[in-house]
Amino acid sequence: MNITSVRTKIAGIAGVCLIVSSAVLVGYSLYTARSNQQLVNTRVSKLIETRSLDGLKNLARDYGGKIQAEFYVALDAARTMADVFMLAKSKDNGGLELGREQINGILLKVLKNNPNFNGTYSCWEPNALDGRDAEFATGKDGNNQQTGRFTPYWNRDEKGNIAVQPLVEYDTRDRHPNGVLKGGWYINPSENHTESVLDPFPYIVQGKQVWLTTLSVPILVDKKFYGVAGTDYNLNFVQELAKNVDRELFDGQGEIIIVSNMGLIVAHSEKPDLIGSPLNNVITEGWEQNLRDIQAGNSVAALNQKNQQFEVFAPITLGRTGKPWSVMIRVKQETVLADAIALDKELSAAGRTSTSMLIGAGAATSVLAIALLWYAAGGVVRPIRGTVDMLKDIAEGEGDLTKRLDIKANDEVGEMATWFNLFMDKLQELIRQIVDDAGSLNTASASLSGIARQMKEGAESMAERSRSVATSTEEMDVTMSGVASACEQAATNVNMVSASTENLTLTVREIAKKTEESRTISESAVLKAGEVSEKLGNLGQSASEISKVTEVISDISDQINLLALNATIEAARAGEAGKGFAVVASEVKDLAKQTAEATQLVQQQIENIQTSTDETVSEVGQILDIFKNVSENVASIAEDVEGQAGMTQEIADNISQTSAGIQEVNHNVSQGSVVIGSITSEITGVNQSVQEASASIGKINERAVELSDLSNKLQDLVGRFKV
Repeated sequence: MNITSVRTKIAGIAGVCLIVSSAVLVGYSLYTARSNQQLVNTRVSKLIETRSLDGLKNLARDYGGKIQAEFYVALDAARTMADVFMLAKSKDNGGLELGREQINGILLKVLKNNPNFNGTYSCWEPNALDGRDAEFATGKDGNNQQTGRFTPYWNRDEKGNIAVQPLVEYDTRDRHPNGVLKGGWYINPSENHTESVLDPFPYIVQGKQVWLTTLSVPILVDKKFYGVAGTDYNLNFVQELAKNVDRELFDGQGEIIIVSNMGLIVAHSEKPDLIGSPLNNVITEGWEQNLRDIQAGNSVAALNQKNQQFEVFAPITLGRTGKPWSVMIRVKQETVLADAIALDKELSAAGRTSTSMLIGAGAATSVLAIALLWYAAGGVVRPIRGTVDMLKDIAEGEGDLTKRLDIKANDEVGEMATWFNLFMDKLQELIRQIVDDAGSLNTASASLSGIARQMKEGAESMAERSRSVATSTEEMDVTMSGVASACEQAATNVNMVSASTENLTLTVREIAKKTEESRTISESAVLKAGEVSEKLGNLGQSASEISKVTEVISDISDQINLLALNATIEAARAGEAGKGFAVVASEVKDLAKQTAEATQLVQQQIENIQTSTDETVSEVGQILDIFKNVSENVASIAEDVEGQAGMTQEIADNISQTSAGIQEVNHNVSQGSVVIGSITSEITGVNQSVQEASASIGKINERAVELSDLSNKLQDLVGRFKV
């Protein structure tokens, strides 16, 4: 399996996306499940908390109601006794008179009828009952041993035995160790004329200290205070009641605490040794606010965030005292929310199981989906694979440009196949044009090479003729030198002409002969110069023809370059699929560039040849004019010599004129020698120019051969494609 294939990439990318999507969905599901679990747990916890607080408040109220009912019985008993005693002391008593014995009987009867009472009592002001206190200073039947004041206190011990004893510390303002006023049960009603429920205090009952609370009602007749009637409650019953309620409360995992109006602990289900101690022994922080709520009779239920405990306070109204107590219930949050915590654990376990199953299902789904994607990607990639094979065939140089892809889909792959076929149509036409143009280029390069060879042969022929002309001019120069010498000799021997006419005639004939030869040489030079001019003209015309060929080659090169550019653009449009043909287009473009450069160089060489040829033609024209002048001068000399031959007889008579004519001939011959030297120099220049032109033509031939090679290579490259 090729991991870099499109099929693998499609399956891989889709697989990664699927895995990521599955992971996101699984993660979101887990997050949602966890959030829902937390929401459920929070809502359940809040609901349980609210319900628990409501339940605790109801429980506290019920428990407070039970204590209140017990205390109400005690207060009602105290009120009843106080009312009876008050009636006995009122003026409208209907003849009811109660003495010490009758009051003791009532106290004893009430105590026996109420087994929950710890005691019943009545404490009278001095001599307020019957004015006979001094008579009863016996210490018996509840009479004070020192004063005889009637203060009976009927109580029962742990075994239920009932006994009477006089009350003590009823008028003292001393306080118990916990701050309770010792005589508060008597002092408060006497001063305020209100009922009193004393906070828990230690008291010695039949020789044993017990924690009591006492409920007392003032005996008032016409707003005059006579004393109190009251009942005692041993707080053990409150403690037992707290324990019983606590056992029913979360299986004894809570705390039931009864708090008095002063903030003293009346009962504690877990720590009975704290009875009588202040509230701050139980609540270390915020107890002041709790005490204010207790004294105000507020019902409070809240979660203490510091110790994570639910704390509930429910007031206990104690008659008409205006000083309520309170039932305090404390339960740890984890105890109250145990069901919610257990539910959370169950939900967490179920969530973990669901998470494992969800992850497993997601993984299995992802694997199955990736396999299906792999199979589906094969169908998507198959047309692309065909395109790749065709491009590979083209890139390797054996491409069949007549093949086309089958279009079976209407999607992007089908669109790609459509555009690929269109690209192949254009590419096929482009390669066909390149093949045709490459043939034309090969033909043109062959023609250029032939023309270059002809030009080289013409240049070599011209060089040979220029060398022949140079030789002839050198010979003519020698001849002219001989003529000059003869003229000098003639001038020297002018005086001897008259002595030897025959010798002069012979000399004149010789001069005529030499002059005729000079004229013949001059005419030959003129003819050869004309031939050179004609050859140079033909050379310029051939160079012009070569220039036209190079222009055609340049046009072909530009067209090839344009075709290569179009092929490059089409390959770029094809993207990855056109990279193979882009290589061919690049090579064609490079060949076109080399062809253009070679053509440019040939054009430059041809332009140099044309320039040199034009200059040579101009110079040969000047030489031709000089040759014509020389020919005319030589013809004139010949005519003069012939005239001289005809007038031999007159030479003697005209010796002076003959001497002057000889001097003129000598001068003209000197000029002819100079002109011939100039002609020789010009012909040498022509020969040099022809040699340079021959070298340039050789370079043209080399470039033509290179162009032919490039054309053959181009034909080989494009010939690999089947069009």
